[in-house]
Amino acid sequence: MIIKSIVLKTASRCNLNCSYCYIYNKGDLSYQKQPKFLSKKLATKLLERVLSHMISNDLNTFVIVFHGGEPMLYGLQYYEFFINEYKRIFAHNPEKRIEFSMQTNGTLLTEENVTILTDLGIKIGVSMDSTKESNDNNRVYHNHRSSYDEILSGLKIVSRITGSSGILSVIDVAYSPEKSYDHIKQTQVQFMDLLLPDETYDSIKEYDIRGKLGEWLCEMFDLWFHDKETKPNIRFFHAMIQVILGMGVGFDPFGKNYGDTIVVESNGDIQTNDGLRSCKNGITITNLNILFNELAEIKDNPLGNLYINNHFSLPYICSKCPLESVCSGGYLVNRYSSKNGFDNESVFCKDMIKFISHVQNTLVKLLNDDLGLEPMDSKEIIEYVDKLKNERIPKPELMSF
Repeated sequence: MIIKSIVLKTASRCNLNCSYCYIYNKGDLSYQKQPKFLSKKLATKLLERVLSHMISNDLNTFVIVFHGGEPMLYGLQYYEFFINEYKRIFAHNPEKRIEFSMQTNGTLLTEENVTILTDLGIKIGVSMDSTKESNDNNRVYHNHRSSYDEILSGLKIVSRITGSSGILSVIDVAYSPEKSYDHIKQTQVQFMDLLLPDETYDSIKEYDIRGKLGEWLCEMFDLWFHDKETKPNIRFFHAMIQVILGMGVGFDPFGKNYGDTIVVESNGDIQTNDGLRSCKNGITITNLNILFNELAEIKDNPLGNLYINNHFSLPYICSKCPLESVCSGGYLVNRYSSKNGFDNESVFCKDMIKFISHVQNTLVKLLNDDLGLEPMDSKEIIEYVDKLKNERIPKPELMSF
């Protein structure tokens, strides 16, 4: 599979201290050894590596997401430098193009910097919980003060200047789908994505939301799907419908897709999906760096290779499941345990069975069998999966992490 995007850690520190953050609060301490910012030297080398990768793999478009930590901790002059370097390095290859975006917590956004980022061609996404109460509890400053007012202000600035806005929210089942959906509608965003909690078999014991997650997703989906008014495009739901109808391949949480995104740290290290930090301290560390290695070499790293192929390299239970073509093992992070590595079905397996069945049954009623979809009984599927556990065949290649 060809790498098509980079999550670029331009800043390795953050002005917030979110309770569920996989970088700072899930047990991984590797950020402490990272420089606070990505140097201009490394930025130049990265762009050279990207161009070389695009030429070698006949790619005309590539995506770079400025990330952190909090990328807005870096001054605007840095991003002006970065875009100017991009134009200089790509000048003789006009058919090659990078699409730039930034994922920010929104607290540092102003009229001035949003205008400048927009003029630079950098799209802006804001991370924000789906209710004010959840945000007040989870997305806080280091002194525990809520960041909600600043995030909302930043989001409104983005919407006003760019004409559209989008948010990224970690699912919080402590707050009802009704309150969550109402809040999302009130923000008037055009796009949003829901993130599954970065829980593993080891961490889920602290706050076990299994069972609750599936119910929350089904209720939230109904509110969105049956909303006759203007509504945001919720990627998690839209992509699920596409996968069930055979019109899409999905993304990290489900579907038959390859992982085509890598992470580049503020010291230039090339790593795989950074959510995997939640699994074990240092698990994403490689011996790869953009100063010495090509981007595609991540394929030679065992974890990097597993991430790329994780929806095809499945545990025995997932490979035999009736929903294998839709769920495809689920979100890789949710498969981890210190006992079996990634040789487990998702810790949210039963929740996803319930949700997928609910979406398909909703479509069956709507389409009147026009596409030959069959109704699903989630209880029967769960019973079948439970039986598969008794005949589980271990896969060593998934366990050695």
